[in-house]
Amino acid sequence: MTRRGWIVAAVAGVVAVVAVAAAYPVWRPLAWKWHLGIRELPLSGATISYRDVGKGTPVAVIISGVAVPKTAYLGFQTMLSSRMRVITYDRPGIGDSTPNAELPTMANIDKDLQALLQALDAPPPYVLIGHSWGGHIIRYFADRHPGEVAGLVFLDQPHEDWFEYIRRTWSAPEQKEYFKFWTAENTEYTGSQLEETLAYEENCRSIRGTVISPDVPVLMFTSSNFGHFRKSEPGLGEDQRHWAEMQASLLSGVKDQKLLVDMQLTHWLHHDKPEWVVGEIGAFVDKLRARAAAPAGVSPSSPAQPDATAGTPASSP
Repeated sequence: MTRRGWIVAAVAGVVAVVAVAAAYPVWRPLAWKWHLGIRELPLSGATISYRDVGKGTPVAVIISGVAVPKTAYLGFQTMLSSRMRVITYDRPGIGDSTPNAELPTMANIDKDLQALLQALDAPPPYVLIGHSWGGHIIRYFADRHPGEVAGLVFLDQPHEDWFEYIRRTWSAPEQKEYFKFWTAENTEYTGSQLEETLAYEENCRSIRGTVISPDVPVLMFTSSNFGHFRKSEPGLGEDQRHWAEMQASLLSGVKDQKLLVDMQLTHWLHHDKPEWVVGEIGAFVDKLRARAAAPAGVSPSSPAQPDATAGTPASSP
């Protein structure tokens, strides 16, 4: 190569290095998402970001709380994926998904969830895992598609009448401060996150009176969502007690139920004690698999008995 050629090659190399460095802020997060298995697909006028990891059936789907992105469940999902196929996703306008023109009603959320699972070739019946408001979404789905649900897992789902409880029991100043978050006065969120927050109470009405089928197995975790409680005693203790009692009331009539209560944990109990939560969900899914594998008319356990903790709160180890 001539001296001129060496110079041209050197300049080209420098230009390439500069170009790569300039693009670094763009490609680095994309590469990180790809490495984690985060993908996208078009759905309902939006680009939906999802993560689908693990293998096996039944397929588990983690549904996030109000305005919460799927990345908040990244470690939890990864742990679960060693035992089952687990899908997470961002609703339109949340996290990495682009917004669309639809309002975040229960009907629209349900439609999008079913379309996503079909697009991912995820066969029913599903194990639906709802954290916080995600518990409302899975109840709505189970009510609309009863044959597509193998089991329900609730991670500290608020009862849909919690706002009514607050209006009955809290002082006017306490109520005013609390409800700021759920109105246009909310300064924490904008865009689709704020829309989900503002639609929360109407979506609670959409599931009010919805009864979980007696034949759908349920695993329920209850912990302390301190943002929904008064800050001092005796109100704090009263709120914690009613929070747990109202959640437990949703299990009335369910034949196969397990209720686990630990009020020392926060609303993010799957972050506080992930091994415990994942272990309980894993055992729950194993039981569902055994039931599905049993010959028709034969229970995997003989004689058939409800879970030992059915109807009785149990603390975490």
